[in-house]
Amino acid sequence: MDKYLKELDQNTQAFLKLFHNHPQETFEAFPDPQTWSALGNLEHLLISEKGIIAFMERNAPRQGKYKQNLKTKIKGKVLNAILKSPIKIKVPVDVLSPKNETSFEDLNKEWTLTRKRLLTYASDFPEDKKTYTVFKHPIAGPLTLTQTIQFITLHIARHHRQAMRAIKAVNK
Repeated sequence: MDKYLKELDQNTQAFLKLFHNHPQETFEAFPDPQTWSALGNLEHLLISEKGIIAFMERNAPRQGKYKQNLKTKIKGKVLNAILKSPIKIKVPVDVLSPKNETSFEDLNKEWTLTRKRLLTYASDFPEDKKTYTVFKHPIAGPLTLTQTIQFITLHIARHHRQAMRAIKAVNK
């Protein structure tokens, strides 16, 4: 698990570095009406991660709802492959779309608090339940804690690329 949490932290820090390397007006600007700003990508990641943690806290694996099986393993791998690819994915639920009303500083503070909740959840997670699913992804279905951490990590990497494209388009 430590390996996955380290990778999650590295991707998060790389993503946040974008906001320290560009002026505010650049990361708040929209390349076009259909494309999120770099800041919109950050807000989406925060909304997503908060939703994942809330789900996990409400549906603790101690309740023993699901066990991982071949189907959930395959779905997890397919989701990871899609996140690594350039395939466009429509946000599965509109509530995950950014509102673009919050500053970088406020989003960053909230993400730090949210991440602390995730790290606490992961550190308190019972070893004997590592094959239990803790989150039900809207596309891939049930994921274990490890798969969920991998999803968040790849989700950040994907939106990092999108945010870089948005900044590049705005700077043209």
